[in-house]
Amino acid sequence: MKTRQFISAMASAVILLAVSANSFAQELPKCEFRGAWLHIVGNKRIATQTSSQLQEKLIATLDSLKLAGCNAVLFQVRPDADAFYDSKLEPWTRYLTGVQGRAPEPYWDPLAFAVEECHKRGMELHAWCNPYRVTSEESDILCDDHLYHRHPELFVKYGKQWYFNPGEPASRKFVTKVMVDIVKRYDVDAIHFDDYFYPYPIEGQEFDDEASFRKYGAKQGFDKDHKADWRRDNVTILMRDINIAIKKVKPWIRLGISPFGIHRNKKDTPDGSGSETNGLSCYEALYADIPLWVEKGYIDYNVPQIYWEIGHPRADYEVLIKWWSANTPKAHFYVGQNVSSLNKKDLNNPETTQLRRKMELVRTLPNVHGNVWWPGWSVVRNHAHIADSLIQVYQKYPALIPAYSDIDSTAPKPVENLRKEGYLLKWNQNRKDASDKMQKAHFYVIYYFPAGVEVDTNNSKYIIKITRDTQFSIAENCHHKDRSLDHKKGSRYVVSVVDKCWNESRGNIVWEETKDYCDYYYPRLEEFASQIPVDSKDYVFLGNSLTQGGKWEEYFPEVQAELEKKGGSIRNRGIIGDTADGIYDRLEEILNGKPAKLFFLTGANDISHNLSADTIVGRIEKVIDRVQQECPKTRIYVESLLPFNESFKRYKALNGKTHVVNETNAVLEKMCERRGVEFIYIHDLFLEDGSKEVLKASISPDGLHLKPEGYQIWKEGIRKWVEE
Repeated sequence: MKTRQFISAMASAVILLAVSANSFAQELPKCEFRGAWLHIVGNKRIATQTSSQLQEKLIATLDSLKLAGCNAVLFQVRPDADAFYDSKLEPWTRYLTGVQGRAPEPYWDPLAFAVEECHKRGMELHAWCNPYRVTSEESDILCDDHLYHRHPELFVKYGKQWYFNPGEPASRKFVTKVMVDIVKRYDVDAIHFDDYFYPYPIEGQEFDDEASFRKYGAKQGFDKDHKADWRRDNVTILMRDINIAIKKVKPWIRLGISPFGIHRNKKDTPDGSGSETNGLSCYEALYADIPLWVEKGYIDYNVPQIYWEIGHPRADYEVLIKWWSANTPKAHFYVGQNVSSLNKKDLNNPETTQLRRKMELVRTLPNVHGNVWWPGWSVVRNHAHIADSLIQVYQKYPALIPAYSDIDSTAPKPVENLRKEGYLLKWNQNRKDASDKMQKAHFYVIYYFPAGVEVDTNNSKYIIKITRDTQFSIAENCHHKDRSLDHKKGSRYVVSVVDKCWNESRGNIVWEETKDYCDYYYPRLEEFASQIPVDSKDYVFLGNSLTQGGKWEEYFPEVQAELEKKGGSIRNRGIIGDTADGIYDRLEEILNGKPAKLFFLTGANDISHNLSADTIVGRIEKVIDRVQQECPKTRIYVESLLPFNESFKRYKALNGKTHVVNETNAVLEKMCERRGVEFIYIHDLFLEDGSKEVLKASISPDGLHLKPEGYQIWKEGIRKWVEE
């Protein structure tokens, strides 16, 4: 390469690197595993909390992880051959109640609770189990109904702890049975094992499995010089058997492993295939051959715990992530990230931490599909500002979990009948897919594209929710944290389906907003839906912000009291910014109740849209016509438009249009006469002295809306019709 070309290339690389940190937010991967480990071992506070306190803690924790962009929780549920759930095979864990075998009081099932709460948030729950560990501390007491007391021959004490003996087939059979039981009874998404296979070695002590080796080693094809290979084979058999067994129950269930971060050191491998590291070996010390499990398809994902910093003298993060990337060609590879190491200084730029470089490696190396954060509690506590970094940059937008295409690669069909009903967007899953255990919806993905933005479901910025519901409140989108996602005419929604293996439907239909609604419109409809429905004993005040601002039930306490005796009430159905067309679109909620009286005023927002008096009244008449047809017993009172005052200069869209109010009222009165509807002319009550069209300045805060004294005028102006 010529010198000038080399300098130019280097300059481009520097610019690219400088921009890369900023580009994360704009170019986040749409599909990425973003897990968090939630451990209970060592978390002594859990056993001191009441059932309700722990439930509240879990809810707050899941909310925090969701906010930080996580899409999966790896929840520790079988720490020491006991259960953080209701099991008939193993006792309740001491980590829940303080005493092994003691059920929580009042009763609840933490795993069932956690599964439901995760799925509510569009997150997966992976049941994190330890296959062999039976005790964690020498002082741990095994309860009377623990398997140990019935079959002590299956257990080995090593150091100060007890373990299942992996060399005993009955041990493997029992562990497999426990995993199948979890999968059968809970809607978990995966079984997950950590790094404890054979126990971590204690200097000068040998794991006492010699009797088992003499009994089974030769039958399995291993002589005395290959005892280590026999041990590895025992763990491999367990992984194989569990994967087969759980998939017989639910074919979509995954088996994931989180091994120690170093598989083998290069110096210990005759063929030089190990990593350029010098630490404990998962292969030699723990007898777990992860690459073999990947090759054979015995596991579906691999999360090596690469907890060290970049530049570590014995276990360099960058060396290890590249090694695992090259040696996990089939199963998903997620990086186990240690939160406490992320604030180490970057080697090339000490003013920043290593988080940026680590994330850059995750997202640029082949075969890397995401991260799992250890411990998840540290993310919740925002240790070293990790939550801030995830929320603002690295996990700013939602992500789907990458598809497990080795299990199933068939995409479900698109949703059907995508429609809007009031403030809700609704849909149905294809009936055939819904009855297919592999294609049945795992989650629905809702995309929102503002007006003028091209529909591109590959861009994660436009994912606004991942849910199990078959409806979505548009009101929720109106309050979206990203204000660039304004909800206007021409904006579009896409709803896709992802199945249990995260295959996403293609060719999804698009629903488009055909009218402009203010941001307050849909939230107000949602508010109405949360209230007692309108019924035939009610008086309803219908209109825009002027109506909404009135405290009508307080203005007419005697009427309200009489209505309440009959089971009715005065209802306020005003919405800020609403027009006659908007009111027509939301009439169903009122029409279903067939109210006794309807007081109706609208028009100011229609005038701001440059509509003529005839057009405005024509739209109001549509409302009247529908009410008369569907609620013939409802007494309708149409109130005249109120004046406004341009001198406030608050509403530019109304400048020069004061005269349109009187023009509209004149046409409106004739329409009411023609339709046989009561027309209440209150316009003149609000005028400046000597004016025929200007709102009195003293009763308005902005030239359009009313102060309390303005509402008192209104109240008196319509009193006789409310009280008749």
